[in-house]
Amino acid sequence: RSTTESANHFLAYTLNKKLGEICNSLSTEEVYALKTFITQQSRTEDDLREMSQAVSVIQSVDSLKRSLAMKDAAFYYIILLMLKQGNFNNLYTHQLEYYLEGARLLLPNPESREHIPKAVTQLKRYQLTNKPPGVCIIFAMNDDREGNMEDVVAVKKLFETEFNYDVILKINPTASGVKTLISKLGESRNAFYDSLVVWFMAHGDKTCLTVKDKDIRRRADLIQPIVDIEWLKTKPKLFFIQACAKKRVRSSAGIDAGDEWMKKYGVYADYSSVNNFADTLVCFATMWYQLASRTEQGSIFIQTILDVLRRKGTEVSIENVLRETTYKMNSILLQDEDNKSWRQTPYYESSLQKEFIFPKK
Repeated sequence: RSTTESANHFLAYTLNKKLGEICNSLSTEEVYALKTFITQQSRTEDDLREMSQAVSVIQSVDSLKRSLAMKDAAFYYIILLMLKQGNFNNLYTHQLEYYLEGARLLLPNPESREHIPKAVTQLKRYQLTNKPPGVCIIFAMNDDREGNMEDVVAVKKLFETEFNYDVILKINPTASGVKTLISKLGESRNAFYDSLVVWFMAHGDKTCLTVKDKDIRRRADLIQPIVDIEWLKTKPKLFFIQACAKKRVRSSAGIDAGDEWMKKYGVYADYSSVNNFADTLVCFATMWYQLASRTEQGSIFIQTILDVLRRKGTEVSIENVLRETTYKMNSILLQDEDNKSWRQTPYYESSLQKEFIFPKK
């Protein structure tokens, strides 16, 4: 079986598991309102007319109440129609969110529509349904890096015991060792993972990271080869880099956008593929050209972000975790070897398209 086929297989499994949870949570009235909203929209949306005719077999709420299986069948029938039209997959769920929000507005009784907001919230997040939910890779250089093992032990403990990730630890890796591990990571047998987290702890600068035998390039040798892995497409990939950065010599229904944007670009909507760098977050311990603090107790960056992850990692998005990390780190006044005061500010860049929240164990 090819890598692409295996990746698609596990994406389908993850999506079906989450849809099953959403289907079970929705009431009969909510599913029927979903059908009703689609029918109403077909009057102005040409691409919904075929779908509206198909769901017309769902004739009444009472017909769905005859058995639980009828409600489930109606919901999955709508999903299958959306899949057939190419307007729905594990990442691009905005159209179903749009339909559910429309269905909620059709239900006057608050109690009859109480499950829809939770369903929409679930769809807006990356689906981490497998166990383990992902793999965490730790690259750590120990040479001349005081307190490094404090960081390593803390990261490994959090991800193994609290987040239930599989953890791969590489101490003092060589450049070829990094390349080999990335190659093995790309094998299709790893496609069941829903996410990837990479920690890299080493000396470095804005461009490179120092491993055992030489320097490797942050992007070209680490980040790019990983984001190019086929089975990781549409899945969240988080990178946390603890190193200095000093300078060396189809249908667009449901998209939340303004009318002008929709006129210009809505016709070009296509959800069949993504840019490899999509769904990636890279966080650096410090801003460009600045140092990263580390003592025998570990680094301020890793110890701070782990503190926030322990307390809030399963409750808030990773961006909110990083905002609090930055806030806390900027409250600390540091001193360098020349007794000059300074503050360390983390920096991150993100192309995540949904909320990423670590799953509860």
